Formats: sequence, structure tokens, C-alpha cells
Amino acid sequence: MLLRPDSDQLSIVGLRYKAHHGWYETERDPSEPKNNFEVDVVVRGSFRDVQDLSRVPNYEAMDGLIREVMVGPSEKLIETLCQKIGDAIKVYLDGSDVEYVEFHVALRKMPPPIQTPSRYAEIRMSWVVGEVGGADGGPGTSYSQAK
Repeated sequence: MLLRPDSDQLSIVGLRYKAHHGWYETERDPSEPKNNFEVDVVVRGSFRDVQDLSRVPNYEAMDGLIREVMVGPSEKLIETLCQKIGDAIKVYLDGSDVEYVEFHVALRKMPPPIQTPSRYAEIRMSWVVGEVGGADGGPGTSYSQAK
């Protein structure tokens, strides 16, 4: 999707969690969360000349939604966690007073449980809020792994 040249971007970057999510049973022990995660959220839309918090993405509200998922029931896959976070943010943004264009969520597991040293495994999903060019608003997905 192409954004208008005057579109704006609000980002929350590097929200950190120690949580009990992972494929292996030892990773999901709720008594001692073992895995480190980071979450980024980027919302793009038109936020200029706004003087009212209800008309812009409230990052405190989004942080609460993300925290709820991250400290909630254990999930085996980072893809599931990312989708749950994005779906919760989409419901919040759909109910807001601002016309948003799109947002994406990136979730990193640091480090992933693999043999080769790596800083993180990352899933990134995107959503469209409202009617924009016929998009259905569902998630789009991209993967990356950094060393």
C-alpha cells in the first residue's frame, strides 16, 4: 500500500518482556519465565494539528494491550503472539476517533533456541484499519532472523 506523502508515523520501539512462551515445554513453565522478547508497534496515519489524545494512537493504551498478551497464557509460537497483539490493537484503533491508515507489529525472541548463535528471531505482521483501497484489514506477514 502506498501512503500519502503527508502521512505520519507513531512508533513504540523495544518494549521488553520476560515471558513463558515457546515451542519447548521448558520454555512455557509459568513459575520461571525464561525467554526474552521485544515488541515494536508502528502506526501510520494523519496525526497533524491534533490537540486531543483521543484523536491519536495512545501508546499507553497500546502498551497495556501488548502487556496483557505477553503476560497472559503461554503460546508456543511467536507468530501466534504477534497476531494476538495486532488483533487487540486493531480492535482498539477501530474504535478510536482517528482515521488510521495502517500499523505493524514486530515481535522478537532473543535469542531463539537454535544451535547457531543469533541475536533474535522476528515476526512482523501488518494490519489496515478502516476502508483503505479495498484492503480487508487482515494481517500480512514477513519473517527475518538476525545474527
